[in-house]
Amino acid sequence: MTRHLLHLLPWLLAAAPEISHAMELEGCWRAQQTEVDFTDGRVRQSSENCVMAFHDGHMKTMCSFKAGNDTHEYDYTAQGSGSIQFQRSASSADKGPTQRATMAYNISDGWLTTIVMPAGAVDNPDKIPSKMVRLFRRVGAADDHGCHPRDITRQDWGKLPITQSTYAFEPPKSFVPYLDFGDHGWNLAQSGSNTFFVGAYATMPAQDFQSGKGGYIVLMLEDARSGPKALTKNEFKALMQNIKATVGKKAVVLEDDKRVYFDLQQVVSPNTKMPNAYGIAAYHNIHGRMLITYVIARDVPLEAAKKETLAVANDFSAGLDTANP
Repeated sequence: MTRHLLHLLPWLLAAAPEISHAMELEGCWRAQQTEVDFTDGRVRQSSENCVMAFHDGHMKTMCSFKAGNDTHEYDYTAQGSGSIQFQRSASSADKGPTQRATMAYNISDGWLTTIVMPAGAVDNPDKIPSKMVRLFRRVGAADDHGCHPRDITRQDWGKLPITQSTYAFEPPKSFVPYLDFGDHGWNLAQSGSNTFFVGAYATMPAQDFQSGKGGYIVLMLEDARSGPKALTKNEFKALMQNIKATVGKKAVVLEDDKRVYFDLQQVVSPNTKMPNAYGIAAYHNIHGRMLITYVIARDVPLEAAKKETLAVANDFSAGLDTANP
C-alpha cells in the first residue's frame, strides 16, 4: 500500500491547488513602530494604534486616531518567500489608489517586520515616502483587545512633539495623570524623537507638590532609538552592560533577565542632582521592546524613598507585563 501511495504522490501534488496566500502571515498583528524614509533624507518615527489582519488572501488594516477610526482592505498574492503583492479590494470602503504594491516581510520570534516601497514615490518625492518599515507583534489569545486597535487613554501633552506609545497600561488606583514637567528637569521636547510616551502619573495632583507634600511621580517611555526592530535577549543584555560600564555597578538597584533598575542619583551629574528627591530608572524588556520607567520621590525621607520607589517600579513593571502579554 505504501509503495502505491508513493507512486501516486507526484500526481497528488500536481493536482493540489496552489496556495496563493502566505500561511505564515495568517492571523492578526499589532503595530509597534513605523519608520518612514523620504528621498530628501528625512526620517520619521511613529507609533500607530493599528492592527493588520491576514486571512485567505485578504489583508485588512484598522487604526484608531484622535480624529476617528480608519480601515483599509486589500487583496494580496504571495510572490515567493517573504514577499506579497497587494492592492485595494473592490469591496473596500477606502477609495484610495488601486495600483499594486509589493511588501517584503520577515517573521521572527513573534514579530513581523514589513517593508513597503509606496507606489508613486519616484513621481512625488516630496509628498510620498520612498520606504516604509513597520514592526508588528502577533496578537495572541491573551490580548484583551483582540484584533482591534487598543482603547488607549491619550494624555494631553500640549505643544510638545511627543508620540504616544501603543503599549497598554493602567496605573494603580493610587496614581493620577501628571502633566506638569516644567520644574523637574525632563527635557521632553528633546527626547520626543527618541521615545514614545506610555504615560505619566503621580500620587497627587501636580500643584500639591509645590506645597512640599511628599509623593511620587512616574514617567513611562518606550525606547524608540533602535527603530522598528525587536531586541534579542542578548542585545538587551549588552545595552544594560554598556549602561553599567558607564555609571558603575554601584548604581544598580535590581537586576534580572528582563529588568535592570538604576539609582538616578548615581547616574546624573553633580550639577543636575534633584533637590529633595530620589529616583530610580527602570529598564524593562517586554518581548524585545525596551520600556523605561522613571520613579521619582519628592520630599520623602531618603530611606523611605529608596524602599517605596523600588516598590512602585515593581508595581508598574508588573502592570506592563500584565497589560501586554
